Amino acid sequence: MQGLIRNIDKQRRVIIPKEALLAAQIEPGDLLGIYADQGPDGTPIIVIAKYEAGCTLCGEPFNDNETVLTLYEKSICETCQSEIENLNLKRKEDKNG
Repeated sequence: MQGLIRNIDKQRRVIIPKEALLAAQIEPGDLLGIYADQGPDGTPIIVIAKYEAGCTLCGEPFNDNETVLTLYEKSICETCQSEIENLNLKRKEDKNG
């Protein structure tokens, strides 16, 4: 798809054209992540991407049957929970001897 140009209105809003949403496979009801970043040349850019809930630590998407730990509004998958638990056990073993 070729790039599209749109105006920002007085309330600083922009309408994302349907063609762009379809090309990105974004459907009504999907969540979008909006991030400020810099392009390769240092130019400020805004990245809009379909948001998929995933682990704060590893970024992997959650499985439907997975137990997710939420701590300080951050979600952690079972794999990372196990890794943290193993690190804690190792620390205890190192302390004890």
